Amino acid sequence: MRWLLKFLVFLAVVTAILILTSDFWGFWLIKGYLMRRGYGCTAERVDVGFWPPKVDIEDLVITNPKDFPDLRGVRVARLKVVVPYKTLLGQGHRIEEAVLEVPELVIVRAESGELNWARLQPPKRMGGNTNKLPIGNRPPASQARKSGVPPNSSKFYGVTMDRLRVKLGMVEYRDYRVEAGASPKVIMTDLQIDKTYQPVPNLPLVLAGLGLEISMKAGPDLNQALQPVPDGRAR
Repeated sequence: MRWLLKFLVFLAVVTAILILTSDFWGFWLIKGYLMRRGYGCTAERVDVGFWPPKVDIEDLVITNPKDFPDLRGVRVARLKVVVPYKTLLGQGHRIEEAVLEVPELVIVRAESGELNWARLQPPKRMGGNTNKLPIGNRPPASQARKSGVPPNSSKFYGVTMDRLRVKLGMVEYRDYRVEAGASPKVIMTDLQIDKTYQPVPNLPLVLAGLGLEISMKAGPDLNQALQPVPDGRAR
């Protein structure tokens, strides 16, 4: 289920932008980004705190562009990130707490074959991926110890994390590539994932295990429906 993991990463990036903007306007920045691509976005509560620096969003709802046959997208019950001031000031990349609770995610494939979340992805850059941090630029372990980061925190491209909570519920896949007048093909899976890692001993290992569990609980039908094809898109 790499596709689903990519979407969860997108939510994490949204939270990171909110943290970096450090104020309520960060939410409107994200909302504007989504609206320019045709999505709707509402939130019941957006709390940006400064002691400690945090973003706490409840009932975040993202709806599909109007040209899709089903407007339902994703409901995020809670999206929370707490960081120390050193992270906010650019001194390290430590996250004290991250919470992601997604009770409902709807994957819609239009008659054209386009997935509802495909428009969120930025255009591919020429020359390959330039976002990877070269090994030579990673801080040595001795420097990490001097920074005061707890030794049991995870280390992933300079990011350390103390506590991670992930809760995933129902995933509904609706395929409208059917004959005229026919009902869409529907696959529903309740992932029933509720994990808390404290401390996070190894973030890459945690994410790999989470991805494997998502794939196993999704079942063969949903996995097959979202398998990539040679041109890089999902089936």
